[in-house]
Amino acid sequence: ADLDGNGTGEIITAMGAPGGPMIKSFSGTGQLTGQVFAFGFGYAGGLNIAAVTAKSGIGWDIVAAPAGPGSKSEVKRFATSRLALVDALFGANPGFNLGISLG
Repeated sequence: ADLDGNGTGEIITAMGAPGGPMIKSFSGTGQLTGQVFAFGFGYAGGLNIAAVTAKSGIGWDIVAAPAGPGSKSEVKRFATSRLALVDALFGANPGFNLGISLG
């Protein structure tokens, strides 16, 4: 996705289960442009991520959800411009712990 609106696609990455909570963004040339822990440092359930239209309607945000069993159903939305938390909600009953798929 063209996360910063410069006409060139960027890359967002995260580890699946049983990986950690780090989201990274890279320029189209492979330069690291940002990183954020979507969940606590010790979280090891992996992440599912997606780029979605920004809440402002301009550009993109990154949505992250826990990937693996044993994970809470909390879904978080980060602004790509600074990888700051924009929103958080539960994608299912707060007691649901089988991970959340994005798609």
